[in-house]
Amino acid sequence: MVQEEHQNANITLPPRTLATMVRSIFDDVIEALDPKAGPDEVDGILAAETAKLKRELYEASLEPGSRKREAS
Repeated sequence: MVQEEHQNANITLPPRTLATMVRSIFDDVIEALDPKAGPDEVDGILAAETAKLKRELYEASLEPGSRKREAS
């Protein structure tokens, strides 16, 4: 999800940054889950995390100088 959404936004992430972001989202999902959660709840939480990431990428695109530049 993280890599796919960044690719959709034409952003290349270094492997370490990608791993850090994946871990952060994983932690958020685990924290939000009820121990007895069913597949629908898991899908809902993942959809919410994806929407959050898309929103963050969109907001970053509005302020292009606010993030690090990609290496050439």
